[in-house]
Amino acid sequence: MTNTFEGSLIRLFRRLEELLRQMGQAAKVMGNDDLTKKFEESLSKIRRDLVAAQSLYL
Repeated sequence: MTNTFEGSLIRLFRRLEELLRQMGQAAKVMGNDDLTKKFEESLSKIRRDLVAAQSLYL
């Protein structure tokens, strides 16, 4: 399907997760509750399955 390694995708999703977390914190500081909620919803949709696992070798 693709030549990309699974670990590279996991790392990408974890970086995206951290970015969304920081953006949510920035929105909270600005007082934009609607945007904060959207970032939190996005985080909950990304953080699941293999991305949330502590190790890929379970």
